[in-house]
Amino acid sequence: MTTTWIRRVIGMLALVALLGLTSISEAQQPGGKRQGGRPGGGFGGFGGGFGGAGGGGWTGVMNFPGVREELKLSEEQQEEFGKLMSEQREKQKGIFEKMKDLSREERMTKFNELRKEMSEENTKNLTKVLKPEQITRLKQIYFQQIGVLGYEDSDDLKKELSLSEDQREKLKSISTDFRKDMQDLFSGGPGNAGNFEKMQMIRKEAMESAQNLLTDDQKKKWESLVGEPFEMRIRRRDN
Repeated sequence: MTTTWIRRVIGMLALVALLGLTSISEAQQPGGKRQGGRPGGGFGGFGGGFGGAGGGGWTGVMNFPGVREELKLSEEQQEEFGKLMSEQREKQKGIFEKMKDLSREERMTKFNELRKEMSEENTKNLTKVLKPEQITRLKQIYFQQIGVLGYEDSDDLKKELSLSEDQREKLKSISTDFRKDMQDLFSGGPGNAGNFEKMQMIRKEAMESAQNLLTDDQKKKWESLVGEPFEMRIRRRDN
């Protein structure tokens, strides 16, 4: 495996993980619009473990420099966010070592439990760092990135959209197909240069299918939740 390929795969899988659509282990873990950007130095400008995306949730989205620029963080807020990520990394030390003797199913279950716990903790901590208007915009960007497909992972979406049982069953089917497509994309080992574009296409189709499940009233509510469009763009590096 080349370093370039590893970086790309980790980046792609980490993006999927931070959006709450699947876990890294499920996706075959290895061994006007404004533009966001991929953090430098691996995935996530501040790092964060669990995919380098801060465990998902708001923190995962905020780990992109483009999002922090959109929120216009002050120097003090940047420092506080950096401390938050450092503290999180300390908590994560030894977690994977303890999980190595578990079965694959147990690892996946434990991984997702920890991801959820860390997401909730980070969300709480971020409310102490950000201003109300910054939190509002961050939530809008987060909803844009997880889409309706992230319904089951978001208490806010459950409260606001209130999907019917039939809608939730159909959404579950779309999510299952999405995970399978992602597994198939990466299960063959090193991918070609088109894998990144394929991942984007798979995600786009799944997100659109999920949104099409909404009623007209739910679609209006969804539009009010996501706010002004923000383009989360991940740049690939060749070395």
